[in-house]
Amino acid sequence: MSTVKVFLSFAAEDAAFKRNFTNAEWFGNFLPPVEFVDYQMGENLPFGPLNDWITQEVQNAGVFIAFISKNYVDKKYPSKEWWLGLSESARRDVIFVPVMLDGTAKIWWKEQKQQGRLQDLGDDYAYSDFTDGNGRPTLILTELGPVDKVIRRIGELARLIREHLEQRGGFHAQEIAVGNRSWPPKSSGQRRLVILGHPSAISSSTVTAHTNALISALAAKEVDHERWGDQWRTNPTTRRSFAKLSPSEKIRFIQPADAGDAGDLAESRPRLRKWLERLLRSDVSERASSLVDGAPVLWLPDGLEDESFSAVAQENSADDDLVLRTDAAAALADWLRGQSEGARDIVPVLTLEEVDVNDAGKLRQALHSSFHALVGEIVQPKPELWTFDGEMLAEQISKLEADRAIVAVHDLNTGTAHGQREARLQLERKLGAITREVDGAVRASGRKDIKLFWSALLVQKAEQLPWVKYPTPSQFENWCLLPYTSNCASDGIGPIVRPKQDATNVFRTYLRDWMNDRVHG
Repeated sequence: MSTVKVFLSFAAEDAAFKRNFTNAEWFGNFLPPVEFVDYQMGENLPFGPLNDWITQEVQNAGVFIAFISKNYVDKKYPSKEWWLGLSESARRDVIFVPVMLDGTAKIWWKEQKQQGRLQDLGDDYAYSDFTDGNGRPTLILTELGPVDKVIRRIGELARLIREHLEQRGGFHAQEIAVGNRSWPPKSSGQRRLVILGHPSAISSSTVTAHTNALISALAAKEVDHERWGDQWRTNPTTRRSFAKLSPSEKIRFIQPADAGDAGDLAESRPRLRKWLERLLRSDVSERASSLVDGAPVLWLPDGLEDESFSAVAQENSADDDLVLRTDAAAALADWLRGQSEGARDIVPVLTLEEVDVNDAGKLRQALHSSFHALVGEIVQPKPELWTFDGEMLAEQISKLEADRAIVAVHDLNTGTAHGQREARLQLERKLGAITREVDGAVRASGRKDIKLFWSALLVQKAEQLPWVKYPTPSQFENWCLLPYTSNCASDGIGPIVRPKQDATNVFRTYLRDWMNDRVHG
């Protein structure tokens, strides 16, 4: 996907309005990957080169936004930019967006139309009136924060620009026309991917930003994809590229969702698939439900929290109706690429040390179930649970099919310590032995692609070693520690130990970073 240049034309006196208008939260995040350009980037150039710079930047722009005011129409440089932008709009497919800021701008615009100077625009431009009704610019920000009705209008304009870019092929370097929109060319043996907007409302700026990141990651990996706009269930124009699809096509749908929506859809697993099948039968043919290839993917982007979604994901993260994922855009793009190429989804492995304590398995159950559940919140698909004792760990590592594994040991067999120094030495003896054993198994396997997350569950030494990430510099600095505390319920029901909450929150961050390839164990 190529980045689209957006040229912002304005007078210096209106710079604050321009800055508030193009705030990422309500404007930039609703656009595809874009680069904003304006005259201030070249203001240190002398007159001649600045003229040439403006000309070149306007000619390279895919979108031209003019903030028109009395200041604008009276000045030399904005006037030059305006006529260059108008000329480019007539010469090629530039999206032209005039934004009226005051009464003078509206009068000037009317005069330009009467004099026939805007004929080249045709009907396909996004005229926008942002005056307050009294001939002044409308307020975007006040002392109490952004004005809701204004930023909603700005967001709507951003979505309109995005839709124009989609229709004109502004998202993809190579495309073939289908109906009024475009499909990227489909590589041999791959599924099509469709990234969905909100089914019936407008996506939040947060979800839109994550979706844009996913689109960019897929394009960088050369994965064919299409994007449906918001309100795809109720507005046929958001999905009109399907009018000429053959029922033999195979498509995988990805539904990004914010907290709340994600939980609702997860708890009603067949709902999303049924919506899609019904619409495709209507848009394409009665046989088109076969277009849905595999369960739709419901994606709660990394960093968003939804208790209902997490509860469903822990119980069942994937079946024929729905696949639940919580990763970052780059990690999801990697997984989708493998899926589109028909690769088998190799599940990561969590290998946990066995617990040999004579308490009818209560401590083992508490440690293993709590840690497996914690890992399952972050790592998708949920990892297989393997257990080991002694030399079994090296054998398991040597036979991994996955490229990721989480190694988890405990401190129950490290001895009793009376201070931090002694506790640290005892734990390090064990961590050193485990590290050497695993590293040797990896070298012997010849694998260079295995990414390991090293973790130690602390029960005996939880109070003596108050860290989550092992201190650096140290040969154990890749290890993360998760301290446990007694869980003494008055009725005796529930696990006998549980992870400390504050430490768990930090631990999740390191695990999430590892899963997203930002930290490698």
